[in-house]
Amino acid sequence: MARNRPRCGNDQGKDSRRDLKAVTAMVASMWAAAEKADAPLSDWLRRKIVGEIERLKRQVDSKLRLAKLCDSDVTHARRGPPDPAETSDQRSPGERRTVRPSVERGAGAGALRTAGQSGLRPNRSAKRTSARPAAAEQQRTLFSEIEQAEAVEEGPSSSPPHEIPRFPDLGLRVYAKDFAPQALTVIPQAANFSDVEDYREHLAKTLPFNAVTTRRRAANFLIGRYFPGHHLHTDLTKFAQSAAGTPALPDVLFYLTCRTEKIVAQVAESLVWPSLAEGSVPRTKVKEFVAEMLPESKSAKQITSAIFRTYEEFGIGKTNRTTLSVCPRFGTLPAFAYILYLEFPEPGMYKFERVLQGPMQKWLLWDQAWIVEQLYSLRQARLLSKVSEIDSHRQFTTRFSLAEAMDRIVALAEKNPGFSEKAGVLN
Repeated sequence: MARNRPRCGNDQGKDSRRDLKAVTAMVASMWAAAEKADAPLSDWLRRKIVGEIERLKRQVDSKLRLAKLCDSDVTHARRGPPDPAETSDQRSPGERRTVRPSVERGAGAGALRTAGQSGLRPNRSAKRTSARPAAAEQQRTLFSEIEQAEAVEEGPSSSPPHEIPRFPDLGLRVYAKDFAPQALTVIPQAANFSDVEDYREHLAKTLPFNAVTTRRRAANFLIGRYFPGHHLHTDLTKFAQSAAGTPALPDVLFYLTCRTEKIVAQVAESLVWPSLAEGSVPRTKVKEFVAEMLPESKSAKQITSAIFRTYEEFGIGKTNRTTLSVCPRFGTLPAFAYILYLEFPEPGMYKFERVLQGPMQKWLLWDQAWIVEQLYSLRQARLLSKVSEIDSHRQFTTRFSLAEAMDRIVALAEKNPGFSEKAGVLN
């Protein structure tokens, strides 16, 4: 019976080059797709791609080192045991005897093991350095093109803080401390600081709690919730300072709470918003939902209470011992403008449905007709370049990026605080 003939070296080389081209093309395709996404998502995707490539590089490095050591061991076994004369260091009997294994091919793990059997102390640093050159050379061969592309894209300097995703994925975590009343007071104060650690120390000294450890813990909670990535985002510091004491700030802080605390967002979308027609949600129903979403946590009762306090303190609903009462709400134009640009941070054309079926309605419970009116108001304020409703095609076009729009949004907050709409509910 005929055996399959092994493939010749030329065929294997062609396959290897073909595979390398396919991998390079795949990475280039993913990178191009990431660049077309919105700015925060694009930054996160590119960092994810680079991180996965770095992880693969470490795995390849480990495998190459292991292969190098095994290859050295086999080569040494073929040569036989070393000549005792080669392992002698020609020192006097009183001196300490050591062995310096050669870094050439064949002086790897096998030579080191022979030294150990003869009672001599091996030089382990030589073993490590012997495997590094080949592994490093292989890495350059496999990933040199990708690394050069990264160098062109990122430049020589380290990533600045603004490249951190505006809303990183923090996962589903316990929300047992709301700190909503404190947030309304201290978030506007962040505009007085340029460094997050200075702001943290300020909170640790001024928050209204007796114990130092409690103040520090609360400071960490507040910064992690409203300044994710531990970076003082200037868009929030500017808006919070200008909107302090107005109805716009509670709406914005509730929105930001939902963005970073997934359990609050899930309760809003899965329980509160669907119950809008009924007007209330039982506390027991919220507690059961929390226990189901966080089965390993024993704090379902505390989390439910924290969510109820968040709705109450930020004015999104009314609570008592048994129910959370809600109804469609009016917001304020400054809060609407800021949240709109947080949702759509890059200039472009967007459909009405992305607003009418998004967090503005499902989290903040803003009335749909009121939302449409605010889009036209922002066009009049020159924050939107176009709002069009043609048959079933309804679209709006943002004029600026989030950073570029902030001065106009701040001016809007200072000019139109919206005190007359503090109740924020429809009759």
